[in-house]
Amino acid sequence: FYELGFVKNSGLDAAKQLVIAQAHNDHIVELPAHAKHYASSENTNVEIYTINNNILGIQGHPDYNEVMIVRSHYRKHNMNVRNYGKYEEETKRSKFPNGLTQEEMLKICFNFLKQTCQL
Repeated sequence: FYELGFVKNSGLDAAKQLVIAQAHNDHIVELPAHAKHYASSENTNVEIYTINNNILGIQGHPDYNEVMIVRSHYRKHNMNVRNYGKYEEETKRSKFPNGLTQEEMLKICFNFLKQTCQL
C-alpha cells in the first residue's frame, strides 16, 4: 500500500501502522477480478483495495479518527476522568503509538482524488 504513488506522494512514514476504525459489521467478501487488494485486518480480509486508478475502497472509516475512538472509549468506560485532555493524549499514545492519524489518512484519500482528477 505504501508503494502506491498517491500514498508515496503523501510523504508519510511507511513504518506507521494504518489505523482504520470499524463502526459496523459489514464487510466485503469477494472483490471483482480486476481489483487489487492491499490490506487486511483482524476484522476483515478486505480492508483496502483499488479498482484501476479511479476507485479506492477503504472498508472502515478514515473519517472516524483516533480522537473519536478515544472519546467513544471514554463514554463507555471512564466517565469519572477529571482531566479529559490528559486522558485523551495518554489513551491515544497507548492505543495508537505508531498509527497514522486521521489527518494522515485523509491526506492519502485527498492525494488519491487529486491523482484521479489528473488522469
